[in-house]
Amino acid sequence: MKQLKIRNLLLLAVGSGILGAFYGMLLVSRGFALPIARQTTLVTMPVIGALLFLISVPVIRHRRLTAEYQKALADGKAAGLLRPKPLDPFYAVRVLLLAKSAAIASAVFAGFQAGLVVLQLFSPVVAPSVWLNVGAVIGSIFSLVIGVMIERFCRVRDDSGGGSAPTGGAAA
Repeated sequence: MKQLKIRNLLLLAVGSGILGAFYGMLLVSRGFALPIARQTTLVTMPVIGALLFLISVPVIRHRRLTAEYQKALADGKAAGLLRPKPLDPFYAVRVLLLAKSAAIASAVFAGFQAGLVVLQLFSPVVAPSVWLNVGAVIGSIFSLVIGVMIERFCRVRDDSGGGSAPTGGAAA
């Protein structure tokens, strides 16, 4: 599995932002109101990011403990240290997939909401409900950043060739 590229996430966000703006213009031209994010949306996206971080704590902890153990082995000071317990690879892969899907979905959602915000800001009368859409954009960006960070943490470093380039697997 390939690593997420920030460029691709930005393209997704820009594309969904354009679609969101066109969707809003279509609704307004037909006499309907613009879609407004609900208060639950303002809470849901950051909660998704926070829960994603919480379920990734064992992977992050295992990666840190393994790095400390390997450094102690290289320095010759591993006499009193215990080798970290192995991490369930299926758990790590599930966290990786969840982080990747949360990042992609958050990029699409943030772009769509940003398109609606731009449309609202360029309308003749700016309604106070624009702040709900701005909050949805901020919450989605928070979830996006957490998803990308966790996706980076769940990567395995390739030590076979002497390099440290990320490979396609999850932390094992």
